[in-house]
Parts: sequence; structure tokens; C-alpha cells
Amino acid sequence: MALLTASCATAPNVPPSITWTRHASHSSVLGAARQYLVALPAGYQTSTDRYPVLLILDAEDEPMFVAALAAVRYLEDRTEIPPLIVVGIPNGPDRTHDLTPGSVDAFTKRQSPTAGGADQFLTFLTDELIPALRTRYRTRPLTVLAGHSHGGLFGIHAAATRPGSFDATIAMSPSVWRLDSLARKQYVAALAARSTPHRLFVTSGGFEPNIDGPVVEFVTALDGSPKPLLSFGHARYERDDHLLTPLSSFADGLRFVFQPVSLAGASFNLLASQALTARMAASPRAPQLPDSAALLAAVDLDARRYAEGARALGLPERLPESVLREWGFATMSWGLAQPAAAVPIFQRNVQMYPRSASAYGNLGDALLQRGDTAGARAQFRQAIAIARETRDTTGTALAAKLRDLDTPRPR
Repeated sequence: MALLTASCATAPNVPPSITWTRHASHSSVLGAARQYLVALPAGYQTSTDRYPVLLILDAEDEPMFVAALAAVRYLEDRTEIPPLIVVGIPNGPDRTHDLTPGSVDAFTKRQSPTAGGADQFLTFLTDELIPALRTRYRTRPLTVLAGHSHGGLFGIHAAATRPGSFDATIAMSPSVWRLDSLARKQYVAALAARSTPHRLFVTSGGFEPNIDGPVVEFVTALDGSPKPLLSFGHARYERDDHLLTPLSSFADGLRFVFQPVSLAGASFNLLASQALTARMAASPRAPQLPDSAALLAAVDLDARRYAEGARALGLPERLPESVLREWGFATMSWGLAQPAAAVPIFQRNVQMYPRSASAYGNLGDALLQRGDTAGARAQFRQAIAIARETRDTTGTALAAKLRDLDTPRPR
């Protein structure tokens, strides 16, 4: 797939943080030029990390594409999902041809004589587009496909007929009604009998009757089948029509795909929540707060669980730096009031992120709170040195903090 042009673009009337690059390329598989859009995660240009890829079909629908990017950025910021490289794929001149399999029903064939080109389009994605992305960008093997309507049907077709193409699929209001009854049964059987792991999330809306009924039948059949290597989820949005289901589906689908590394129900968060509830309760007795040992045990448990989930998805097995930072400062606050736990948590952060100036600076703060001024100075100096090497702007604030420590206090 030869690259023809590439230019940066910001969508009109969209916040500046939601931007993407538009590329044009010639596909030998499709015999035509095709476009695709690439939105990189925050910090991509200043890091050396690799990122999973999310492919979104129907990307010429700008409001839907922007909504998807907003959902991605929101969930990334809350560490509910890892940072992603998002790739939008606008439709070609014949969307029905590209996105429908050969097993569509007779009605579809009469209405759309060119239907049935899904296998060719899938080859374009797997053999041309994705390899080009991996050459141009720092990617991880984990690849997620999201599609709506015909795009959702295409995603199910890819998951059922070409198991190695994607690792997860978000099929939003898939038009499975266009499949003949035999094909639906064959897809259910193929998905249940997959030889490789896959995460599939399917949605439908209560106000899209031609879509909702067949989808519910499809997921009911899949739910009732043994499927050892398929992780399957379904959401039905009772008050949504066909055009609204993507808005909720993107967020719910991404949360399902990355559920193995979700920290929403982390043991540490549970302890913190219980402590805050106790603090805020109108009780004449002082609340019983978790001690440092309990908090550190929770961090250890969460770290092990996170590593297991990340391993299954092929992601880095270390807890996100921002999460450890949040937990460390939580132990120093009024809510938990167990500062003795802060130093071990920040030490873990330094071990996991040895090139992070912030990690060393946070450890210095924790040592300073414990009265270890010499240890705090050493960490601040290390943080400043790393910030200088990595051009991290936090170095200025850290240098000011170190100067304040070194300034003699009047007696």
C-alpha cells in the first residue's frame, strides 16, 4: 500500500485536543485510492511507548468519529483503558459492497447487487492498512475493530471467519438481519469454536426494531453456546434508535474490551472509599481507618491482578504511573491518613518508571512528609537530572522545591 499524501487536520468546531492526521493511499487489493485518519494519544511524540490500535469504520461520519475519540480520551484520562492509536476508515464509493459478506439474504442481493465484498475489504485491512500502520507508528499487536450497522456486521464476519485478524470487536447495532438464517447459525458456531482468544461486544437499541430483534436472537444463541476462547458481552439501549447507539456503545465497548486491566473495582479504591465514607459519616466515634499494612497489601493484590489482565491482552504488566501516584498521595491525605504507606508506594513507582522525573519527585514529597529531608533532597536531585535529560517541564518546579529546602531557615 503506497502512501500518497499525509496532512494534519483539525475537525471544524471541535476542541483543539481532538485532532487527527489524514492519509491517502493506493490499495492494490481494492484497486483504488483509500483514505484513513490517525489520532495519536497524548504524549506520543515525547515517549517511546507502543500502543494498541483501534480501527473505526464509517469514519466519514465526523460526529460519530469525534464522539469515539472523545470517549477514548475520556477513558484514557481515567486510566480505564490504556492510551490508543485510533484509526478512522472512511467509506469508499460502495459501502455496502465493502462491509457485507457473501452470505447476505436474497433481499439484500436484490437491493444491492454489488453486496458481498467483505472478504476483499478485510484483506485490505489486514494485509495492507495494518502493516502500513505498524511501519509508520509505534504499535502493539493488540488491535480492536469497531463498526456500526453494516460495519458491525463486518466486524462479526471478521471475528467468525478470520480469527487472527483482530483481537477484539465492538459491533454496534450490527445488521445481522441481512444474513440468511443458515449464515447466522454458522457465525454463532464459528465464534463459539474460535481457536484464538477474542473479546466481542455487541449492542442494539430499543428503537431500531429491524436491528434489535435479530441482534437479540443472535446474542441469545451465542450466550447459550459453550465458548471457551470467546469473551462476550451485550448491551441493549432501550431508548436509543439506530443513529444513537454508537454514542453509548463506544464507551461501553471499550470498557468491556479492556476490562481485564480495569482498576475501577481495585482493592485499594475500595479501602479508600470505605475510609472516606467513614470520615463523612455522622458518628460520635472516630472511624476505623485501614492501616498501612492493609493499604500496601491492597496495592500488591491490585498489581498482581492488573499484571494478569495485561498479560492476557499483551499489554505492559506494570500498574499505570498515574494510578500509583494517585494512591500514594491518597495515603498522605485526610481521607486515609496513613503516610507510612506513601513511601513504599512511590518507591514502587520509581522502580516501575525509572525514567520519570515525576516519580522521583513524588517519592521526595513522601520522604519530606516523613521528616527525611536528606532522602527528599536526593530524590529531588535525581528528578531534576532526569527532567533535564527528558526535557520534562516539571524540572523547574522541582528545582524551586530543592532550593527552598537548601535555604537556611532563620532561627
